[in-house]
Amino acid sequence: MSVNPIFDFNTLTQTSTLQLYVDNILVTEYDYNAGTVTLEERLNVDILTLPQLRENLDNIIKWYNFLTQILNTSNPVLDKFNDDIKKKNNQVKADYSCNNIVVTDAAFSSITKLFTFQPRAQIVFNFSDFNNWKNFLNKFYGYSVSF
Repeated sequence: MSVNPIFDFNTLTQTSTLQLYVDNILVTEYDYNAGTVTLEERLNVDILTLPQLRENLDNIIKWYNFLTQILNTSNPVLDKFNDDIKKKNNQVKADYSCNNIVVTDAAFSSITKLFTFQPRAQIVFNFSDFNNWKNFLNKFYGYSVSF
């Protein structure tokens, strides 16, 4: 099982797209344009192993760092968000919403050692909110590894 990232950067339009694949299947796409990041709609439940999620996170972080270095990204005030990570019984449950829109509804099972991400609508973040959500995912991963 491998996660193969693909990202590009258009110097003329100052736009970028990150595509993440798991087992050669596109699982998500992020688009950067004019200070916003769009997370494409997730139509199906995604199930990832610990190494697959770690690699996904590493690629998201690389993409974010690349954009931060190459662009003059602004850091506006964060939108209203709610994040919650709970350990209960044999799982870690993670929920993240921004402006009352669910961005992440996920769980990690300590029995199967798998992450389950529920479907979601398309989300548009300002760049700071995207960074906040990225950090939340990294925290969720950390809680899961230590479980």
